[in-house]
Amino acid sequence: MQLSEKFIIILYPRDTIARKNDKNELMKIKISSYIFPYFIKNLSIMKKAISILSLILIAAICKAQLIVTGGAAVTPAQMINHILGWGVMATNITYTGSSQAHGIFNGGNLFIAGGGIILSTGIVDYNIGWAATNLLTTNLAQSGDTIFSPANTYDATVLEFDFDAASDSIRLNFIFASEEYNEFVNAPANDLFGIFISGPGYNNTQNIALIPGTSTPVSINNVNNGVSSGSATGPCMNCQYFIDNYGLNNFAFDGYTIPLTATAVVNPCETYHLKIVIADANNPDFDSALLIEDGSFSSAGGIDLFVDNVPALANDTVSACPGDTIILLVNQASNYNWSTGASTQSIMVVAPPLGFPIYQYSAFVTNPPFYSCFAYTPAIWIKSDTCSATAINPIENKSEVSFFPNPFNDRAKLIFKNSNHEHISLKIFDVAHKLIKVFETTGEEFEIQKGNIEPGIYFYELTNSTSQIIYDGKMVVQ
Repeated sequence: MQLSEKFIIILYPRDTIARKNDKNELMKIKISSYIFPYFIKNLSIMKKAISILSLILIAAICKAQLIVTGGAAVTPAQMINHILGWGVMATNITYTGSSQAHGIFNGGNLFIAGGGIILSTGIVDYNIGWAATNLLTTNLAQSGDTIFSPANTYDATVLEFDFDAASDSIRLNFIFASEEYNEFVNAPANDLFGIFISGPGYNNTQNIALIPGTSTPVSINNVNNGVSSGSATGPCMNCQYFIDNYGLNNFAFDGYTIPLTATAVVNPCETYHLKIVIADANNPDFDSALLIEDGSFSSAGGIDLFVDNVPALANDTVSACPGDTIILLVNQASNYNWSTGASTQSIMVVAPPLGFPIYQYSAFVTNPPFYSCFAYTPAIWIKSDTCSATAINPIENKSEVSFFPNPFNDRAKLIFKNSNHEHISLKIFDVAHKLIKVFETTGEEFEIQKGNIEPGIYFYELTNSTSQIIYDGKMVVQ
């Protein structure tokens, strides 16, 4: 190809470009994967294109490089603001530890968000972005933390705060990294960390930094690929969550976890306490760090609304027979504010007569007297359809069922078809879906006596010998 020849280069995705010359000949030319639609008609424009591609490549390299800002210039409030996401509000922020042991970072391809905060048992500075051939070990002459008792700990770094959540759960993404990988795997004592929650519903402080699907805290001894003075070769201990970084570039710690997610159940708009802590164990040598992703501490999704014990979706339309009673229930909270004006956890509504407008219902939870947090249920609609009062459950249309009287104040009968004398179970639940009573039969009826059942609204299920629900409904005890 001569440079004086007129030609057009069209840049396409993936790894090739197509070149078409004056003779209408098409050629494929290897090029960088960073491709933009760009038409090159002469050599000077080609030089500009190469410059653009070079800038993109430099940007990509910068993104891969871990850039750390640490020390007293980063305040505890700034760190919390980095990790706060949707639906949470933090107050009473405190930090305990060396002024050199915390910071923020960008790049490094560790998290999708691209950055986050670091808490360390050593100095947080640019050295963390160096190759793993550099040893990070610092005695900061700081005390440990008693939350890890009876372990002897040193150089504890603690970030803690109160929070309110706008739904019934919280989550945050983290990575644990350590210089104790891989040499000190299975040692009697290793550096420790935890993300501890306390508050309503928790009798004790609970660590939520767990191996996925277990109640086991993440640590060096239970997330690794075996002990080694170099690259680890097994045996695997939850090593699907472990990255062996021995001798590699861009991150100084010899090993670290993949991004993991800590989750907890909370009551919406009630105050909880979170304590994020990391410490050296047994001695102050060999640094470890906890990284938390920007914007990942969040509480998304609002609060659940149940219609006759079934979770509802936003703008669901519930059909019922005219005059039927329907139980609406929200998760446990400190207060309840229904669109009807009710302030109880559950309400009973009645399906309107045929031809009447459909009714909308919803609820929210807040935190008086401050009213700084609001958690909302989805809104649902209730309408009436033409139907028989003895209609069979449309989901499990397998039995003809009659329950009478309902409501009742002494006893009631539940009659159903069971021609094959199959083993049938009747389970009765309260509005919180707590199992109250269980009855068994191979016949075709149950007699339910009030006995010690408190007045109220209950749900029941009929299940067959394979535990399949063949009918469900509700009953009212007076």
